[in-house]
Amino acid sequence: MNIDPYLLPHLEDLRRASEKQFRTIGSAFLAPAEASAAVSRFAGKCPFALDGGYEEAERKRAFFFPLGEEMESDTKCVKIEVKGKRFASSLTHRDYLGAIMAKGIERSAVGDLAVNEGEAYVFCLPSVLDELLSLSSIGRFPVKASEVEIEDFPVMKPLEERRVVLASFRLDALVAEAFSLSREEAKKAILAGIVSQNGIPCLRPDGAIKEGDKIAVRGKGKIALLEFLGASRKGKEAVRIGIYR
Repeated sequence: MNIDPYLLPHLEDLRRASEKQFRTIGSAFLAPAEASAAVSRFAGKCPFALDGGYEEAERKRAFFFPLGEEMESDTKCVKIEVKGKRFASSLTHRDYLGAIMAKGIERSAVGDLAVNEGEAYVFCLPSVLDELLSLSSIGRFPVKASEVEIEDFPVMKPLEERRVVLASFRLDALVAEAFSLSREEAKKAILAGIVSQNGIPCLRPDGAIKEGDKIAVRGKGKIALLEFLGASRKGKEAVRIGIYR
């Protein structure tokens, strides 16, 4: 992913403003590659933190705050609940995000969308909270949107688990099997910067994987590596993965 050349200068302006005004100032939500660039530039050099609303968030905001003070995040969380949940199990991350974008909300104004059966939790900037709360439908399904406290956000679990067999404990092997790609397609996706591992872009097809890793491929979804199951009968490595929708 190419980084906007104005991103780091903009973040530097936020840092200076935070220092001058002696208060926490946060950016819009950053994609994983942008967040990685921000870490390289600011981590350890000034009071700086990344936060997306919950520990495993992929899209995060950069926060600058006064030396000796605690960071104060103003990120909001909206719960979108489908009326008649039993009829809405087919709704995906793409459906929710499409409805949000259709309201004219910029992608950088919203962070992660955690989708569960018939509901989703959306992290957002305060400036778009009212717009999100006015959301009344996702496709043909009526919904109710309400603000919830960040602390009330539930730990989201994968909606489906599957056993897959890997040729090796490499990132490209896992991406290929988990997302139904050829090994070459997986390698190209990684080198193109559209694969993130635990919220950070990984450009190494031979990168190591471990239990607990969250792997996302832009446009294809997200999985969690839940457990190493040991060698299969053919000598390959079996693992259990969780699939997020």
